Amino acid sequence: MYSASLQINGHFQDLIQGDNELKSGIQYLELPDN
Repeated sequence: MYSASLQINGHFQDLIQGDNELKSGIQYLELPDN
């Protein structure tokens, strides 16, 4: 049970990481080019 919990937590961290990368990529795209 413990290892399964760790594994799920690892996948959750990966999802958060991917979401943050997506958001920073969108912010990069939305930057006005002066």
